[in-house]
Amino acid sequence: DFLKRNKVFLILNIGVLGIFFSNNVLNNYMIQIVTNVGGDSEDMGRILSIMAFLEIPLMVCAGSLRKKFSCELMLKIAAIGFTVKIAFHYIATTVGMIYFAQAFQLISFALFLPVMVIFIDEVMRKGEAVKGQAFFTMMTTVASIIGSLIGGVILDIGGPKMLTLIATVFTAVGAAILIATVDKVKKN
Repeated sequence: DFLKRNKVFLILNIGVLGIFFSNNVLNNYMIQIVTNVGGDSEDMGRILSIMAFLEIPLMVCAGSLRKKFSCELMLKIAAIGFTVKIAFHYIATTVGMIYFAQAFQLISFALFLPVMVIFIDEVMRKGEAVKGQAFFTMMTTVASIIGSLIGGVILDIGGPKMLTLIATVFTAVGAAILIATVDKVKKN
């Protein structure tokens, strides 16, 4: 019944699945991506630290940002941020470029996660918001499973460049779906 009443929300979450594929690829296979451009485990540690450091301030300020910007706009920006971040990982030829790519964590994951929670609370009836949050969480979990399984196979077959290319495509498609549906979810 929930999915019948929220078909557009279901489609939006297919976009979330595409977006979070790249998030999982970066979290699981960063060492392979970094070593492919000449880095080492020390670089990977710094990169993951930067990711975490950039997430916290924006996550804390999401409520304040909501007062100035619509959730729809911020979700669109975050979807583009995810796409740009993984695309820069794909084109990276140096560790410095990977560091640069990580700066997009600020407008991707750090923005997306809290804003999506706020968005679901705003667009769904009180009793349905919990189901919406659970469905969103389920889609990020499915993306994590797919990213882990398929990502490992792609890495074995084609290496880090192929993995980041395919992740870029998945993310771009997911971002396009999200951008095309987020305003419609609000209207429904």
